[in-house]
Amino acid sequence: MIKQSLIVIATLAFLNISALAADTNDTKVETNSTKQAEDNSTKKADAKPAIEVNTAACAGCHGKDFEKKALNVSKIVKDMTKADIIASLKGYKEGKGGAMKAVMMGQVKALTDEQMTAIAEKFGK
Repeated sequence: MIKQSLIVIATLAFLNISALAADTNDTKVETNSTKQAEDNSTKKADAKPAIEVNTAACAGCHGKDFEKKALNVSKIVKDMTKADIIASLKGYKEGKGGAMKAVMMGQVKALTDEQMTAIAEKFGK
């Protein structure tokens, strides 16, 4: 019964996320170091471009500003530390984690370490 419930939740989340991915109002995330480099009036030619992460799919469950409990189960991401966010994302990517790992594993599998850091920088404490 629990396994069937998780499959239903994962399917609903996937459908919701797929619909949101088509949304043209993508949210982009930049790291603090990139923002500082852009603010610097003597921009260096070798400065790295901003790391952009489309978090529209995340917003379907976590809220636009990561202010909600996903499916009323997860932690509120905006209340987590940057280190906790990175650890959670990496854990989900490795197939570890809490009640939401079945859903989250598929969501984070394509994220690079740099993208995980950018998300944490934008939304974490």
